[in-house]
Amino acid sequence: MSVAAEARALVGVPALLVAARLGGAICGMLFLLLLTRTGGAALAGEVAALIAATMLLGLAGTANIEAGGVRFMVRALATGQPEQATGFIRFSRRLTLVLACCITAGVWICTTPGAAGTLALLAVPLIALARLGAGLAMGFSRVLAGIVPRTFLRQALMLAGLALLTASLGPPDLWQVMALWLAANAVVVTTQSVALRRHRVRLTAAPDTTHAPAWVRHGLTLGLNVLYIEYAIQLTIVLAATVLAPADLARLDICLKIAAFLRFAAIAVNQAFMPRLSAALATADAPALARWLALASLLRLAAVGTGFGVLAVTAPHLLRLFGPEFAPLAPLLLALALEPLIAALFGPAATMLTLSSRPTTVLPVLAATLATLALGTLLGGHLFGLWGVAAAWLAAALLWSAALAHRAQAQLGIDTTVAATARWCRTRVPMPETTP
Repeated sequence: MSVAAEARALVGVPALLVAARLGGAICGMLFLLLLTRTGGAALAGEVAALIAATMLLGLAGTANIEAGGVRFMVRALATGQPEQATGFIRFSRRLTLVLACCITAGVWICTTPGAAGTLALLAVPLIALARLGAGLAMGFSRVLAGIVPRTFLRQALMLAGLALLTASLGPPDLWQVMALWLAANAVVVTTQSVALRRHRVRLTAAPDTTHAPAWVRHGLTLGLNVLYIEYAIQLTIVLAATVLAPADLARLDICLKIAAFLRFAAIAVNQAFMPRLSAALATADAPALARWLALASLLRLAAVGTGFGVLAVTAPHLLRLFGPEFAPLAPLLLALALEPLIAALFGPAATMLTLSSRPTTVLPVLAATLATLALGTLLGGHLFGLWGVAAAWLAAALLWSAALAHRAQAQLGIDTTVAATARWCRTRVPMPETTP
């Protein structure tokens, strides 16, 4: 492969991943729009609660062991130890099947759900297998096969299925939407299995599972990271479901997911600058690190700030699409959208700690953040409704960003905040000619 082709590949894969996530988020919003307009806000709230609960149970059903795919499998395959890779695949699949099925059975026995709840619970093992499939795909260095089915295909299938259902049968019932959810997850698992089959059949070595305890510990250690970074919205929805009416839950879900669109700008900037930040950190090149952090901060603030400005103008019109009763929620939406701005102001401290091989230092911060989010949602939602939940969401985001920025400063001597960017702008040195 030529240098130019290799460069295009390196740029193209992150761009495709961002596009897949963005496309999936758009499909998810269109699904919510169609569901709310045809079934009403109460139905949308019930659907949001069930889907969020099954996704959290799916995470528990793997014990987050799939996080080891990108570490243990890649290392085993790169060092000529296929028996380790085979062992990881076999052990993780068995663990996932046992855990997910036990969780599903336990919840079903304890809650005795109706038809819709039963269909939702049946999706839990599939969601767990889809998570595991994504981790194994990363272990095989099949990044697109790991990300696209879960971030785009599932949402696109839900949107298409709901459109077909409403066109043929009219307004949907809860059990019908849960049947769609079950089917969409089954398709995701099947797609992953087909995409990875040729990689699995090449591993003919006898499985070696002697390192299984280390695999489990690694997954559990990073589990809190996943719970907040990937599933903060789902966790908030499940907790809020205990204190909010279904219609209010739908309003919260819609506002959180619209606000989340501002994150895509930050994700794109982070992915573009990650190689340069990593290289500067690895070589202890402080001037280069300061330059790239400052430039990334400026672009991130510009992108997120512009998005927030656009949202401030369009929020009532966007919300009115879901129904006239949603338009007054514009102030709530803008309040929730402050979270990406908070993250942009404090900078990529979590990334710096991870690149410096100190990912476990974030665990106390994660525990405090999750406790703030959980207790704040339950108490704030009970006392103040939607605005109480919004306050808990912002308090958790502020704690997460500020505490990590403080740790990066204390442990690495790196200031990732906008204050460092302002200082660099006042005393900047000439920028490199290349730009990300």
